[in-house]
Amino acid sequence: MSFELPGRHLSTHEIPPATVLSLNPRRFGLIRQNLKRQLVTMRHALMYIGGFERNFANLTPTTTTFEGSDGNQHPYPEWPGSANGLRFGYMEKAGKKFVAVRVIDDHNDVVLHNELVLIPGQHFGFGARLGPEPTSVEDDVAILQLLEDIIKKNAAVSEPLLLMRARLKAAMPGKK
Repeated sequence: MSFELPGRHLSTHEIPPATVLSLNPRRFGLIRQNLKRQLVTMRHALMYIGGFERNFANLTPTTTTFEGSDGNQHPYPEWPGSANGLRFGYMEKAGKKFVAVRVIDDHNDVVLHNELVLIPGQHFGFGARLGPEPTSVEDDVAILQLLEDIIKKNAAVSEPLLLMRARLKAAMPGKK
């Protein structure tokens, strides 16, 4: 298979195997795109852990239940088995605002002193939706942005968060 470009002829043996070629209809040129599965090194997760007003004051690293709007205690769902990166607990504030309140990895479990409003796209990538079941996220860059924004708002607990950041950056593609 070969491709024709103005003044240049490309054959498939000249194209690195780790790329996919696609035609951009606006530019009529070839664009190299990395395969998504090669970019993903870690799977992260976000989990709903209750309403902010009812539950934040009692949140600790060992908390496994939350008080629902019905006044009953509800257990946290299990983290996805594929979540091998950072895990974030989030709560809902009035007005359907979701805020990160807890960050967990294999070494630390940190309850934040100051919640951070989650911004779709910026903090957990595009295409991910928050819901009653834990949300898997494969966007390392968005998760790194979320963690850095959390660190900026939580200087009192920044030491374990900075260690999490260092571990995440070491595991990201191109950082080894």
